[in-house]
Amino acid sequence: YVFYMIGDGMGLGHATISNYYNKQVNNADDDLLMLTFPHTAIAATHSMSDFITDSAASGTALSTGTKTNNGMVGLANDSTTELRSIAHRLKDDGWGVAIISSGATDDATPAAFYAHQLNRGMTYDIAMDGTKSGYDFIGGSGLHALVRDGKVSDILDKYKAGFDVALGASNAVVGKSKQMLVISENPSWTLGYAIDHPQGTKLEQLVALGMEQLEINSPERFFMMIEEGDIDHAGHSCDGGAIIHQTIDFQKSIQLAYDFYLQHPDETLIVVTADHDTSGSTFG
Repeated sequence: YVFYMIGDGMGLGHATISNYYNKQVNNADDDLLMLTFPHTAIAATHSMSDFITDSAASGTALSTGTKTNNGMVGLANDSTTELRSIAHRLKDDGWGVAIISSGATDDATPAAFYAHQLNRGMTYDIAMDGTKSGYDFIGGSGLHALVRDGKVSDILDKYKAGFDVALGASNAVVGKSKQMLVISENPSWTLGYAIDHPQGTKLEQLVALGMEQLEINSPERFFMMIEEGDIDHAGHSCDGGAIIHQTIDFQKSIQLAYDFYLQHPDETLIVVTADHDTSGSTFG
């Protein structure tokens, strides 16, 4: 069982200051769970084309092990060679697969695990790749591809041809279909910032649903990619408070994976990482 958990834009500064805030202000007794794991590593995040990567190139690097140019999703830097993600390869080997994000399911990071497109902005083509992925569970805040050329697109109908589609975690029925797509009750680009106490579907609810679906479909082995995307959004705004609350909120989803690990300690791998650092937060 593999949990691949990505804090989009979550650099070392984000994690450090969020941990300090959680202990000093929230009076938490322990460090953030991700900071207590037994192994730590640092990765260089530059892309093939730029010193500062974007989420498309970094997502592709994380999903395939190959660096590419900014903007590209699941393609090598020659712009033509398709790169197979770890999720694709495990699915071909009979594993269950779930791809989950607090952002849109066709945004750059989740897209890197199933799509092969020249530009992250080709959201309809990316979403179509999702309909053909064969994955057991895809969840997020919505789909950028719901609107195409200024009009409502047919992408949900395309998904419904193979997936059971639910709007809102509370409306999802696990096990109803071999493939599930769950997005927010009011589809958007985000589930909402934790600092604003948003109502409706939460990332941890999508994670719980995805785990249930995989335990039904593939109880012996599964792979989950879980992205907390709003750390990045808050970083782009240089909003320190939102960064802190979003990083701490990510702990709820990490905790679900950790609780599963406690039940399967010899069979579970949890990796918590980031695709890059957004905002250059520092703490001293």
